[in-house]
Amino acid sequence: MLGNVEPRASRTEWRPCIRHGWSCVGIQVRTHHLPLGFQPEITDQGRKVAEHQFLNVGIAVYVSEIITLLEKYKIKHDLAP
Repeated sequence: MLGNVEPRASRTEWRPCIRHGWSCVGIQVRTHHLPLGFQPEITDQGRKVAEHQFLNVGIAVYVSEIITLLEKYKIKHDLAP
């Protein structure tokens, strides 16, 4: 299984699946790395180096938008009840 996509017999038959019991509201498509503006000093192999600090923010696409595209292009998909 690759994320929410389950491989079928061949790559061209992959269909997104939202499994029963999951609470999926979006699928991450990109990550933004936001610098926090401070760099504590650490020692790495005897050398002092600045450890840059970032906040990694995942950017997602709503599942409803993906479903709209799947239906528009008549791509087979399964939704849990």
